[in-house]
Order: sequence, then C-alpha cells, then structure tokens
Amino acid sequence: MTTPDFTAMTAPETLQSLRVVKLRVNAAGSRRIGDIHLRSQQNRASDLLNEPTEFLSLHDEVSADGSCSESLLRKFAIAYVEIVNEPSKRSGAGTIAGSFRLVAVHLARPELTLDGELFVPEGFAVEAVLNDDRPFLNLRNVSIRGTNEAYSYLAVGKGQLVACEVLGGVPD
Repeated sequence: MTTPDFTAMTAPETLQSLRVVKLRVNAAGSRRIGDIHLRSQQNRASDLLNEPTEFLSLHDEVSADGSCSESLLRKFAIAYVEIVNEPSKRSGAGTIAGSFRLVAVHLARPELTLDGELFVPEGFAVEAVLNDDRPFLNLRNVSIRGTNEAYSYLAVGKGQLVACEVLGGVPD
C-alpha cells in the first residue's frame, strides 16, 4: 500500500473566512441536517456539491438524540440535497442562455419520483446535462410525486438516478 503524498495540498481557509450553508441531505435512506462551508471561490452550494471529490463533509449535524457531529457522506450515496439556508453572494459570472425543461426523475434509493425543472444550456440536449461530469443534477420547483413535499431547489445525486423523463418545456 502506498502512502498518499500530502505535500501538494494547500492549507485550508480558516473557518471564519468560510460562508456557511445549511443543508438537508437524504442519503442511504435517512435525512440529515447540517452545514457545509463554502470557500471564497465557491458562489453556491452546488459549486461544492459538484466538485470532483468523493465525500461531502456535513458539519454540526444534529442527530436524533440531539448530539452534534461531523459526517463525511459519499456523494454517490446521496439521493438529494435541499438548501435550507444559503447566504447570497454576488457572482461576477454572466448568465448562461438556455431554457428549463419539465422532467420526472426516478431515483433508486429512496425509490421515488421527483417532478421538477431542469436547466438545459442553449445548444445542448437533456442527455448532455445528464452525462456531464458533475455528480449532482440541479432541479428547481421540485415536488415528490405522491406526497405534499415541495422544494424550490434540490440537488439530485446522479448516482441514485435510474431514469429521467422529459415532459416538456417550461412556459415563460
């Protein structure tokens, strides 16, 4: 077994310089609530979720017995993430041309269907968004079929995605 080379790693930013975002995460059949810490170059929680890392660190997680801890969750095992509270940060990035498509996303675990709107950049198909290298699919105006649960935004783990049906466009 080889020893990892940590010499190329940079020192993390101090916790005081990080923005805190509260998430509700559905992973491995349970829901967890905790905080992630965004670094200065990250504008949104989805930037951190879609980094090419295997694990998500959820801080100050509150468990059923009321204790707090830190959990390291394998991104592949995450079904979906709801942003509970994300402080705004103005981004210098421009707007990407495209449109929203109505989709039904079927998940393996938990076995359910999400109805929502998926942004598709101009000149691309839904398939291209599903096949890109980001581990999460960003949906807005999401509902869980057969329930009263609705969310303005969910990040859906592609590792749990079984199928995606394109239902149509979203009227302006």
